[in-house]
Amino acid sequence: MKICQILEHKSIKMKIAVNDANILFDLIDLGLIHYLFQLEYDFYTTDIVVDEFKNENQKAIIQDFISNANLLILSIEDVNKIYSEKQKHPKLSVQDCSVLIAAKEQNALILTGDNHLRKTAIDYQIEVHGILWIFDKLVETGFISLKLASIKLTELLSFNNRLPINECNLRLEKWNSEI
Repeated sequence: MKICQILEHKSIKMKIAVNDANILFDLIDLGLIHYLFQLEYDFYTTDIVVDEFKNENQKAIIQDFISNANLLILSIEDVNKIYSEKQKHPKLSVQDCSVLIAAKEQNALILTGDNHLRKTAIDYQIEVHGILWIFDKLVETGFISLKLASIKLTELLSFNNRLPINECNLRLEKWNSEI
């Protein structure tokens, strides 16, 4: 099914967000994935990103959200587009290229923790955010409390060493001072 056909079957809540695997992995590991889908976005990923799920528990969780149409799957049928993007940006994985193409084609923002994908998206003038932005949105909307945000960000810091430490510490200080 082509991307435009998929969109005809789903009403747009607000804006489209294309997810990279690392964001989904972290939110599943934190037990926060269900909150993501409460935000006023239509969430997509690509079929080859879903193929990255090797852990059976994570795969089952993500499949539930796919089955319930909380996470929609885009298929990049033109493989040449992916490999053309990969040649232009050799530091990106094939999966990252699929996310980039999907976001470009859908005028969507990208959710990723991958620095190379982030920089490439910015070069293409695609809006891009990471897990801290998601935390901010979940707190702003009241889907999670400041206390839960603080606990979960601290937990995330214990297993994700690619996070911007200063930004994390600023949030933790702010949230803990407001609890």
